[in-house]
Amino acid sequence: MRRLKIDRAADNVKREPSVWEQIPHTGGGLFSTPCDLIRFANMMLGMGTWNGVRILGRKTVEKMTASSLFQVPDYCWGANEPDRKYAIGFDRREGPGFLYSNGTYMHEGSGSCSLVIDPQEQLAAAWFVPFRPGEWYAEGLWNVSNII
Repeated sequence: MRRLKIDRAADNVKREPSVWEQIPHTGGGLFSTPCDLIRFANMMLGMGTWNGVRILGRKTVEKMTASSLFQVPDYCWGANEPDRKYAIGFDRREGPGFLYSNGTYMHEGSGSCSLVIDPQEQLAAAWFVPFRPGEWYAEGLWNVSNII
């Protein structure tokens, strides 16, 4: 149901924007490349330092990568996980369904891109998967991750 707002001064009828139209694009609508994502990942692996320059404080990186949700169940995509791990902005990939070291964090982005950071192995990987607009291609993201 649309709510209408009447502008009496102009005798016009205006539609109020939906809540989804008011939310800005993630990242401010910015775009990136796998190369930039690897630079970011290496900065995170360096505890906020990249190329000898401090970008983020060590404690900031620790807070961003530590679990922030506790005892939140996950039933998405058929999962039955009683305690889904999420950090601040990062997905924590832990448990029997994942091949990562404990403490690994990652992010899937729009356009079927993926960034995985494994601090125990000091390994980072970033990749983009071509896809048809409007479709999510899980095999392209997860099969690449499992090969790595």
